[in-house]
Amino acid sequence: MIDYQTISALNQSTLKQILISPQAYIKAKERQLARVESTEQHFVFGSVVDMLLTESKEDFDRKYAVIPDDTGVSETVSKIVQGVYDFAKVLPIILDLDQQSTTILECCNFENYQAKWKDETRVNKIIDQGSKYFDILKKSGTKSIITETEYAKAVNCVMALRSDKHTSKYCQKKSSNPDIEIINKHVVVFEHRGLEFKGELDRVIVDHKEKVIIPIDFKTTSKSVLNFENSFWFYRYDFQAAVYSLGLSLDKSERLQKYYQDGYSIKPILYIVVETFLNNPPMVFEISKSAIDVGLYGNIHPKTDPKIKGNHEGFQQAIDRFKYATDNDAWDYNREYHIKGKHSITLL
Repeated sequence: MIDYQTISALNQSTLKQILISPQAYIKAKERQLARVESTEQHFVFGSVVDMLLTESKEDFDRKYAVIPDDTGVSETVSKIVQGVYDFAKVLPIILDLDQQSTTILECCNFENYQAKWKDETRVNKIIDQGSKYFDILKKSGTKSIITETEYAKAVNCVMALRSDKHTSKYCQKKSSNPDIEIINKHVVVFEHRGLEFKGELDRVIVDHKEKVIIPIDFKTTSKSVLNFENSFWFYRYDFQAAVYSLGLSLDKSERLQKYYQDGYSIKPILYIVVETFLNNPPMVFEISKSAIDVGLYGNIHPKTDPKIKGNHEGFQQAIDRFKYATDNDAWDYNREYHIKGKHSITLL
C-alpha cells in the first residue's frame, strides 16, 4: 500500500492556499512537512467518520484515543494543556505538567489567560486544574483524541450513511456484488504542466460490468445538508473535485491504467454528505462539469458556466501563481504587487 505522506509532490489543499497569498501557501507547506494535523473539532470529527467508513477498527485504534467527555477543565485550560502536551510529546521523555512551568506560561500568554495575574499564580492554576487532563493526553500517546460523545456521533453518522437508501450502496465496507470493486484511500500521483501532484481519494468504486470508475469523497457538515451547495463554493470543494478528477484521469497506478486500456471511463465525482446531528438524511451530490471547470480554470474561463457566480480562480491559476513565486523567489507578496516592479495596486 502506498504511503501518501511520504510522497514528495504538491497536493491540492496546500496549493490552494496560494490563491490567498504566497505566505499562506508557505504556512500550509510547513504544516504538511511537519505532518501537523488540524485539531479543530470539525476536522477531527470528519476524519473519524472517514476512517470508520473506509478502514478497520484496528486502524482507528492505532490513530485515535477515545477520552471521557468530562475532563474537569474549561475550554481555555484544555487549550493550554493541549498546547503544553503538543510541545512535550516531541521530546524523548514527557514530563509531568508540574515540571513544565516555562511552557505553561508561554501557552497562557498565547491564550491570554488571566493576564492580570502573577505568572506564578497562572502557572499554579493550570497545574491544579489541568493535571488530570494532561495525564489523559499522556496515556493517549501520539494518538489524536476524540471524546466519547463525538465518537458516538461519528458512529451514528456511519450507520446513517450505510442504511440510507441513496447513500448505502456507496458506503458499505464490502460489496456483495462480484462486479463491484471498492478501493479505499486510493492515492493518485500525476504530472501536469511540469509539476508532480498527489491526491488521496476517500474511495473509488469500479463497476466491472458497466466498465465505469466512480470517485467518491465523504463530507461531514454541522449545517443542513440541504445547503451543501453553499459550503461547496465557500470551502472551494470545486478546486478539490477538479484536481481529483484530473488526477484520476492521469493516474499512474498500474491498476487503473489497465482499466483505462480496457475501455473503462470515469464518472463524475460524488460527494457523499452527512450532517453531524442527523437532522436530515445524508445525501449524494454529483459534481457537474461546469463546477469542475470552475475548479480547473476559474470562473472567467470561456468554458465555464456563466450562471456560476463569484470571483474564483482555479487550479491553473494556482499553478501560475506557484510558478511565478518559485521562478522569481517572490514569496512575500502576491504576484500583482511584484509585476513591473510597481509595488502598488491601482484601484478602480
